[in-house]
Amino acid sequence: MTLIDTLESIARLEDLPGLALELRFDPTWHEIEPASLGIDDPTISRLALVGRQGGLQLMAAQSGHPEAAAHRLARSTARRGLLALVVGFDPLRRRLAFAASVADAPVAVMTTTRLRPIDVRILERGASHRDGLALTRCLSWADALAGRTLDQRFFRQFRATLAAAVAELPGRIPGRDRHALALLDLTRVLFLYFVQERGWLDGRPRFLAEELDRVLQSGGGVARRLLRPLFFGTLNRPIDRRSTTARKFGRIPFLNGGLFEPHPLERRWQAELPDSFWIDAFEQLFERYHFTIGSEVGPRAAIGPDMLGRVFEGVMDPETRRATGAFYTPSALVDQLVRASLEAWLAGKLGCRIDEARAELAQLTPRVLEAVREVTVLDPAAGSGAFLLGALRLLVTLRVRSGEDAAAATRNVIATNLFGVDISPNAVHLAELRLWLEVIRSDRDAPPDEIAPLPNLDALIRQGDSVLERHDLPVALRGAAADRLRELRTRVLTATGEAKRAAIRSLRRAEHDAMGRALEAAIENLERKIRDLVASGTGRSLFGDTSTLSRAGRGELRRLRTERSRLRAARRRLVSNGILPWFHFGSQFADLMDRGGFDLIVGNPPWVRAEHLSPQERESLKRRYEWFRARPSPRRGFAPVADLAVAFLQRSLELAHPSGVAGLLLPAKLLTAQYGSLARERLAERHTIHLAADLPDAAAGFDALVYPLALVVGRAEPPAGHLTATTFNGGGKFVPQDALSGAPWSAVRPGDEAALLRRTADGPRLGRQFRIGLGVKTGADSVFLDPKDTCEPELLRPALRGRDIRPFRTTAKARLLWAYDASGRPLDRLPAMARNWITRHARLLERRADFRSGPLWTVFRTDAVGPLFRVVWADLARQLSATALLTDAEQRMVPLNTCYWLATPSADSALALTAWLNSEPIRHLARQQATVAASGYFRFNASLVGTLPLPSGVLDDAALIQIGRAGHQGKPVDEGALAERVLRLLGNGFE
Repeated sequence: MTLIDTLESIARLEDLPGLALELRFDPTWHEIEPASLGIDDPTISRLALVGRQGGLQLMAAQSGHPEAAAHRLARSTARRGLLALVVGFDPLRRRLAFAASVADAPVAVMTTTRLRPIDVRILERGASHRDGLALTRCLSWADALAGRTLDQRFFRQFRATLAAAVAELPGRIPGRDRHALALLDLTRVLFLYFVQERGWLDGRPRFLAEELDRVLQSGGGVARRLLRPLFFGTLNRPIDRRSTTARKFGRIPFLNGGLFEPHPLERRWQAELPDSFWIDAFEQLFERYHFTIGSEVGPRAAIGPDMLGRVFEGVMDPETRRATGAFYTPSALVDQLVRASLEAWLAGKLGCRIDEARAELAQLTPRVLEAVREVTVLDPAAGSGAFLLGALRLLVTLRVRSGEDAAAATRNVIATNLFGVDISPNAVHLAELRLWLEVIRSDRDAPPDEIAPLPNLDALIRQGDSVLERHDLPVALRGAAADRLRELRTRVLTATGEAKRAAIRSLRRAEHDAMGRALEAAIENLERKIRDLVASGTGRSLFGDTSTLSRAGRGELRRLRTERSRLRAARRRLVSNGILPWFHFGSQFADLMDRGGFDLIVGNPPWVRAEHLSPQERESLKRRYEWFRARPSPRRGFAPVADLAVAFLQRSLELAHPSGVAGLLLPAKLLTAQYGSLARERLAERHTIHLAADLPDAAAGFDALVYPLALVVGRAEPPAGHLTATTFNGGGKFVPQDALSGAPWSAVRPGDEAALLRRTADGPRLGRQFRIGLGVKTGADSVFLDPKDTCEPELLRPALRGRDIRPFRTTAKARLLWAYDASGRPLDRLPAMARNWITRHARLLERRADFRSGPLWTVFRTDAVGPLFRVVWADLARQLSATALLTDAEQRMVPLNTCYWLATPSADSALALTAWLNSEPIRHLARQQATVAASGYFRFNASLVGTLPLPSGVLDDAALIQIGRAGHQGKPVDEGALAERVLRLLGNGFE
């Protein structure tokens, strides 16, 4: 029997010795009294020793709660110094839970009636470690059962190998090019390990290692004598056109596809990695793992294509990954969002409700099948291809269910349904690689010489900026001309050799022509606007007066002329060197834009706050995207900075077909943040919001600092009475769309939070009684914060950061250069030491985004400082924590912009308010509305705290003042008494 057969046959505890045999233990049977191991658990009905492997035992416990039983048994055996693999078994549900007797033992759970490939892989990997000490084998089992340890270890080693490759390349090559060249070589070899696993490298399971040894034994030259001939003379060349040297490799398929073509960077730099690097790369990375591409399992640690998503996202561009907002998206979340988006689109396409479309999708009715064969899917920020891969697998699964061959379906979906764009060329390369892996996964049993070449994806996944177009150019090709572009793209997809090069030249000429037409049309449109504007400023009014342009009109005229000059320059470059000046959907994908756009826009666009963009980018985004122009805060009087994701949201709906749907992962703060108010209003008014699901539980595996909102929006206007789902698959939780507006969408929060908030909605709000401000912003912390001994002591004040705040107490650990007088005005002159320090950093200070004029030592939001009774709290914290600044020492503290603050009329009111905010009922309300951040943190911004209830009498309440004073003095606070007092003041509306 195989391991799978054995697992599926287990029906009672007595069957587990058979499993012990498959896991390479010597089977035995000896029942044990749980009490003998110190286990007092009524859920464990039986306990037995079922196998031995030297000093390592295999124990099994029968329980209705197998996970808990395995965990307790592992801890109990570990405390007694026993080395054991333990199994919790539930015969009713046929459920097994495995753990090893080590500290913090991981538990792996599987159901024998629904085994997954990963279940078998975990057990195979644990069983493969049979040699060595019992402790070593026990730790190996713990490692195997941990599940995530394997991909994390591979991830770390891949990154280390990539860093070593970058360091080995010549220093004359720019750093980003070195990173791209190293990544290109490593991903080619990685891809070949999957090809080797398929048996396509001469049928030899260790082809790459053997060929490496052959080259090293015959004088070396791994790059020159192995990799280059294999890449460019074998895999990229039809079998009948290979040289004698290439034929010596044996039966190797012709893969084509672009991966094994010389890259422009390789032609430019002509650099090779040395043999010493390749020896380490093979020994330390590639040969340490078993690469599996299907559901098969191997005898060693298995790396499957599904593991590569996190690896690829982590190595795309380490220096700029967070700055560009690129984050790994867990595959389960991708699958949920892609399916929800497809269901919403099908509902519109079929003219039915989403639940009806979901039912038809499950039944795969003929009209659903016809629709999914034609659907066009775009990821405008493709990254390493997670959403394209998710869409590919869903569409292929549907086709296979209809009777299509998996290999043919995979190639057909790639050819007709999927499109992607990303600003990073590395990301485009990795997205192509993941799709190619899916192609070879589907080609299960074909021999090497019958493998169809991989599709050329460079016409479908394009490098470019989807959102920051230099100008909103019109669609240049219509009708037959647009259809011709589609034909050329299809030809490129499957062409090889010279035919491929000719097809690419034809496609580029067509795109060149389309861009030229688009530029001409845009220039003509600008010239018409300029003529009209000039005419309006040189004519006469009805009363005979000579009209002149207003200041705003003159500014608009300058802008139009500047834009015309830029477009004319772009047209000249296009004509002179034939290079497209920028990516343009209306040129590269003119056929799809001609028909109205893409059916589905899916993805996880960059999450980048505007302050991380250049001033030019911010201005371009504000001009181009209405939703990016955030409204001023009614309390603070200035507009908050928006997130780049808002621009991507508007752009996605522009790119969608009139009946299309956008399914995006966006920062959850879009639900409540002031900068998202206009986007929320436009979505609620103009588009059909199918799903708005806040996903705080997506913390596991999602590594952005703010967790996601799953938003599925149709481009069409909402029908009357439309209900918006707040969970995937409906789940019975809906809110009326007409109840949504530009105000925070607290109604879509999960659980009972919305009802809880509504109970306190009628009372006074804190934000209506106090002005809440953000702390001081320097714009250059490296200059102002902790300037060491370079400034006079009298100019240094304690700086209060969010991390320094605790309930009722704070300790300012940093010092701030504070060059202001007692009235809050910047000093006219600085003493010598401070003046020298500022002069050294003059260029940095002049470039600050908020700096307009005045002394260079000017900082911003200085109203946070002064002889006020202030209450402050951290912007980012695990819970709302407030303190009062009352003493002379505290009055000197300068809250920085990681804190929020408000001023109260007296010390007593500050103490009462501090107690109020630190109470559990108010913290609970704050948590329900707060944006979830990483590692259990929340954001408590001005908008959120301003919505908290503040009934009359709170600021004068003697009990709260007394509690606040005790906390401020460092005395213990009775949390229960505080909560009871707050609940009493809130009244029955909260209870």
